[in-house]
Amino acid sequence: MQNKLCTLFLGITAGCLLVLILCLAVAGLYYVPKINAGLKNLDKLTSQIDSVNSAVDSLIIASDELKKVNFEDINALVDESRKSVASANKKIEDIDIDTLNEAIKNLNDTVGPLAEFFNVFG
Repeated sequence: MQNKLCTLFLGITAGCLLVLILCLAVAGLYYVPKINAGLKNLDKLTSQIDSVNSAVDSLIIASDELKKVNFEDINALVDESRKSVASANKKIEDIDIDTLNEAIKNLNDTVGPLAEFFNVFG
């Protein structure tokens, strides 16, 4: 009887092991392709992380360079340029167009006969 009981338990154990092995095989066949696809995505993710790290390094370098810039000097240059442009604009506004046109007309009246005189010889 004990021998039969041992055989029964051995058969149950073998059956359970067989079911466990079948479950592992099915799970392996199902999950291995998904794991491989995940690893491929992991490679893409790693390359993207490398790109982000490179961009961050570039930003850190740019930040260090910006720390070296003296913005007070730039502001002074901008103010000086603004004043120069305002001064030039004021001078342009102060030009008397009517007087300028009169001077051009007088010059044309003076140079016109001279040009005709030299055209006779030319």
